[in-house]
Amino acid sequence: LSGAEDNASYVLSIRSERGLEISTVSLPDAIVGKAYLANLATRVADPTSPIVWSTTCTPRYNDQNELLPCRQALPPGIVLSPEGALASVEVSNCALPVDAPVGCPEGLACASDGHCVIKAPDADESGHIPERTVYSFLVRAVETKTQRTAVRALSITVRVDQALPSIPLSEGCSAGAGEAGLLSMVLGLLPWLHRRGGARRASRRRGLALVGLLGGLALLVGLPACDDQPDLQKQVSRCDNVTCDSGLECDPGDGMCKCGGEGGTFCQSGGVCTSGVCVYACEGMVCDRGMSLDVLDCTCKCGLTPCESGQACDAATRTCYLDTRCQGVSCAGGMSCDPADGSCKCGAAACPEGEVCKAGACTADPCAGVSCTGGALCDGADGVCKCGGTAGRACSWGELCSCPAGSSCQDTERRCAVSARCVGVVCSSGATCDPADGQCRCGGPGGPVCQFGQSCDVLRRVCLGGDRCAAVVCKEGLSCDPEDGRCKCGGINGVNGEVCETGDICAHFMAATRCVMSCDPRTQGCATGEACYYDMHARVSFCGTQGPNAQEGSGCRTLADCGKGLHCVQLPNQTGNCRRYCNVPDGANGCPQAGGVQECIQLEGAEENVGACNLSR
Repeated sequence: LSGAEDNASYVLSIRSERGLEISTVSLPDAIVGKAYLANLATRVADPTSPIVWSTTCTPRYNDQNELLPCRQALPPGIVLSPEGALASVEVSNCALPVDAPVGCPEGLACASDGHCVIKAPDADESGHIPERTVYSFLVRAVETKTQRTAVRALSITVRVDQALPSIPLSEGCSAGAGEAGLLSMVLGLLPWLHRRGGARRASRRRGLALVGLLGGLALLVGLPACDDQPDLQKQVSRCDNVTCDSGLECDPGDGMCKCGGEGGTFCQSGGVCTSGVCVYACEGMVCDRGMSLDVLDCTCKCGLTPCESGQACDAATRTCYLDTRCQGVSCAGGMSCDPADGSCKCGAAACPEGEVCKAGACTADPCAGVSCTGGALCDGADGVCKCGGTAGRACSWGELCSCPAGSSCQDTERRCAVSARCVGVVCSSGATCDPADGQCRCGGPGGPVCQFGQSCDVLRRVCLGGDRCAAVVCKEGLSCDPEDGRCKCGGINGVNGEVCETGDICAHFMAATRCVMSCDPRTQGCATGEACYYDMHARVSFCGTQGPNAQEGSGCRTLADCGKGLHCVQLPNQTGNCRRYCNVPDGANGCPQAGGVQECIQLEGAEENVGACNLSR
């Protein structure tokens, strides 16, 4: 907020998963007599996908189903740019003659320095200027690559930082008028107190005294008293001249329109205030076929329009297309094929491992982890392997679920029969013989067959031992965990380490080894509140918490002391200075020449041409 005491930028954080979400609660006040600027920042999974901002409104219709004008609007003179800047319109030299093609737009006034500033709102019928005027509006964010959209309700308070005018005498209060009458009466009596001069002058003074006395008495008698109004100045509420949308009430504590009025809340996107409670019409709705939910009309859309039946939404182009991915796909009970990706889903999502689809919802699967052999089937009601279908029974030890007389049959026709395949078979290391095939399996029938050098963990039904890292090749900085054969960062030879996410690197810092996000300190590119630093010990560039010292040349002991875009240049065991990251080929041109001549010096161990500015002499 240019020139104001509450100078700040309020951030809109956006999280991009299946859709786009905006999270914020307030914007800075617009102060009368000052310019206005507030930047709406975003955070998305793909930083290369630009966000385009605009204002919108909730559709309203009359009794004839005709669309009504928007009630939500920005304060006069403040506009929202596609880049997300809420700012008062800037006009250079607005104080030029009126016939010149300049001037401030509606809602702004021309200041003495030739710039447009916020104009005070108009006075009401009583001549009072409202201290605060709240403007509510909706902002829409559109991710250009995927056309994902999100809407958020915001408000800006136009504030007058000056004393309000007193109540005019015409409002009927006699306090001020009584004082004026007394003053007139006293002035009229002064000549009586100072009788000097001739009779002519004395007569004139007596006339003035009589006029003053009569005037004072008339004012005292003719107007009502103000005993019930101890203050001579009107008490102005922050809710004066504040008009709220339907269902909302003004909170006298801050002058903002809220659901529930005093002490109320702001309804999030898609919420409607009903009897002081935010009600979300779209709550519980889930979109399928790759579409996303438009909270303004609770409709699943692909970009700006919904897809027809049999069509799916392309996530990259946000356009509908006819899909044939479900041809030949057979899904388990309760699930259906999603044409967006050809996968079986329960409603709009696939059930996670260990769950099944029942009545359109994923529930715990009793058969999860149960492996039946010899034609037996797991009963979803109790998780028991039964021969002959769910109406059959569980085979006893040494029995095999097979067709009568060895012929082929349906699963419901199978019966439990004694098997001779385990006769003479001796198993070791906790494994037992499977009567279906005569093999020694870990944990009983259906379990894994342990290889040479492995032993069976009966409780977990897994084979332990052997070299799981024999054929594993890990990237630089990672080591293979012999317990699961995965490449991990940190720990002892991979044990108790962590698996780095895609795009992360394993950094061996002096304090600990951990996964960090890689970056280029010359261009930054980290998330809000973070900065890209180069660590000379770990020899990696990574995203870390932004340091407090944003001033170039300020002192530092560690990287974390310097702000965004700055590197701590120091000698061992000495206090250094925060210097700007630079591109080595740019030389002195890539460095500020304040406080001495600076050159761009290559950082030891860093990628080629990654340097930091330093004094050359």
